[in-house]
Amino acid sequence: MKCKQYILLATALLLATEEAKAQSQAPSPFPLIHEVLSIVPNDSLLKLGHLFVVPGSDTLRFGGRTLERDRAYEIDYRMGVIRPLADFPDTDSIHAAYRTLPVTLKPSYHFIDFVPWKPVEPSPQDSATDGAASGRSGPTDLFGESDLRRSGSITRGVSVGSGQGLRLDSGLRLQLEGKITSDVEVVAALSDQNIPIQPEGNTQTLQEIDKVYIQVRGPAVQAQLGDFHLNYAGGRFGNYQRKLQGAMLQLSRGSMMGTVSGAVSKGKFTTMRFQGQEGLQGPYQLRGQKGESEIIVLAGTERVWVDGDPMVRGEENDYVIEYGSGQLTFTRKRLITGDSRIEVDFEFSDLQFQRNLYSAKFAGSGFSDRLSFNATFVREADDRNNLLEAAINESERALLAELGDQVDSAFVESGRFVGPGKGDYVLVDSLGQSTFKFVGSGNGDYQVAFAFVGAGAGDYSYSGQARFSFVGSGKGNYTTKRLLPVPQGQNFTSFLLNFEPSSAIGLSGEFALSQTDRNLWSSLDDGDNLGGALQLQARFKPISIRLGEMQLGEVQVQGLLREKGNRFFEISRDQEVEYNRKWDLPGIVEERGESVKEFGFTYRPFQGGQVLVDGGDFRQGEGFQSNRWLGELMLRRPKFPDIRYREEQIERSDGKTEVNGDWVRRLGQARYQIWRFRPHFRYEGENKKDRAFSDSLRTGFTFDDITAGLAFQVAKPLEISFAQTVREDQRVTDGTMRDYSRAVSRTFRASLSRWRNLQMSFEVTNRTREFEQEDLPEKRTRLADIFL
Repeated sequence: MKCKQYILLATALLLATEEAKAQSQAPSPFPLIHEVLSIVPNDSLLKLGHLFVVPGSDTLRFGGRTLERDRAYEIDYRMGVIRPLADFPDTDSIHAAYRTLPVTLKPSYHFIDFVPWKPVEPSPQDSATDGAASGRSGPTDLFGESDLRRSGSITRGVSVGSGQGLRLDSGLRLQLEGKITSDVEVVAALSDQNIPIQPEGNTQTLQEIDKVYIQVRGPAVQAQLGDFHLNYAGGRFGNYQRKLQGAMLQLSRGSMMGTVSGAVSKGKFTTMRFQGQEGLQGPYQLRGQKGESEIIVLAGTERVWVDGDPMVRGEENDYVIEYGSGQLTFTRKRLITGDSRIEVDFEFSDLQFQRNLYSAKFAGSGFSDRLSFNATFVREADDRNNLLEAAINESERALLAELGDQVDSAFVESGRFVGPGKGDYVLVDSLGQSTFKFVGSGNGDYQVAFAFVGAGAGDYSYSGQARFSFVGSGKGNYTTKRLLPVPQGQNFTSFLLNFEPSSAIGLSGEFALSQTDRNLWSSLDDGDNLGGALQLQARFKPISIRLGEMQLGEVQVQGLLREKGNRFFEISRDQEVEYNRKWDLPGIVEERGESVKEFGFTYRPFQGGQVLVDGGDFRQGEGFQSNRWLGELMLRRPKFPDIRYREEQIERSDGKTEVNGDWVRRLGQARYQIWRFRPHFRYEGENKKDRAFSDSLRTGFTFDDITAGLAFQVAKPLEISFAQTVREDQRVTDGTMRDYSRAVSRTFRASLSRWRNLQMSFEVTNRTREFEQEDLPEKRTRLADIFL
């Protein structure tokens, strides 16, 4: 297949070159074809009369208008197949115009011609004699005269080799699609393959290797069995997404909708926040809820943000991910520095317990859609009697029953003597302390498991390739103790009510309850499992302001009140990205409860102009309080520069640590189009200071980040641009703000789009960061990317 693609690519490039040479002397080598495509009922594909269509040359007209590619339809240029993305009447037709490569290649090549088997129709005499004698009937079509479109494959193989026995490999793939009655449609993908691996996370769209599901759709009922994504949306607390394997039933009648599901959850949800490293694009190791690195990230469940901006998966986009090892690597298109703030949501499997899930959601509306409600219930729990790869004995289970919710201390010694030549480690004496030393697989006497306990809390460090080394007491981040697997469960309920008494006012209220059991093997400490959360919100939609006949613009106001108890555990993300940065919360939050009050005011004096003011008050526990104010000005008018300026101030006080914080953040941007030139300017600066109650400066930093650039459109398809960023950082040292580093980044980019069916881009980034401290070496980062 790859060979055929290379032949096609070389042929296309050769023909494009010949066209450029003889454009003025000879007609185009790509003939223009006109076709009228009839729309066949119940058929989702339209087939052109030619293969190898020239990319970008297609034009489709329907009902007197031109259809927009990738919005109204998709096209497979190699196979000449069009898939409509909109519904068209069956009685109409589509007019297609396109160019095709004069290439006489078949869709497939093979050495052996396969002749489909056809049963021999028996004569009446044979049927009477053979059928009566054998009592058997001939082969029948499993699907009869149905309209089901089906395709698939089946494979069988035998593997044998040194060091392994005889093994039978098999694979089955079957796809079904179509209607089984006039108003019931079925879609199915069935596979049975003994290759338990996950798809590669280097493309924006994943092609999962082993996915099984059967979906039946009717006028008011939809059922799905097998693998599916459960997605509940609504409110702040009730948002819920999981990758599951089981059954889901959806019912709808008028304005009422309901969903019920029962499944096995393939993993657990968690959020990880960390800082980037200067000059390192990756890989960055993702960890589970307890810091464990031996996890498997479920394919397609991750969401990645850098500095609050969402990232897109793919080698041609922002990042790639290795799901089997849980490692995240950023591409050349996204520069990672020591100041990059990275946040990742994902689901992972730690191979401990099978996790069962039951959920239900009901939604509806009434009173001319002025009143709507949304109710969600979810039950997630580990099956304590169904351990996967983890192991636990009766004495360890009795220990967990006595610990209650103190599961963070459920450690047992993991060093186990297995006999000479059967382990990986030996026990040695290091300064009077017995430690384990790695000597190679099958060369030691002990088998040892290591647990991640955090920086400075362990005695061992990871050396790579499943090796751990003793580095001193309290100097590592791993310990030889094994953390026992603890089954956990959670019930979660949320109810959301929206009410719009008028076209200008919107009111909403949301209430949520969580019941979390951190140790299903113990009934101790179950009295504090229940927690609650409440949010009330009022929105005054844009209201026009007039003074007589003079239009003064429009105003929008909103307010919010949220209360979360310290025993409430969210079941999924219920906070915006960089929530801790928004309120200047500490990196490790000891208390969970919070009380938040927020308001917002937006004024638009004219189209393209906006003034935004918002603020709020955050309280947690008895001693922590944070207040923030934000003001923003935006101007976007024709023939004027696009201007945006924002300033934010956060004041924080913590009674426990006796520290006050003051944080000011500024952001300004300007962009303007002058003929073919587009200059742009960006400034970002922050000043953060933490002081003790005695007014002495303890920690803090400041930085100024300035970017200036210019883009020039040489011709309609060709654009080049250059940008330079200078950032100067200061940090508090010995109570004084001092210079820390200076970084200079330069980026050059050239792009050519849709010129003679050619598209390419070239980008080079060079960054240098110099530190004031002599013991910190200079860091250089060079990134280059070429796309054809």
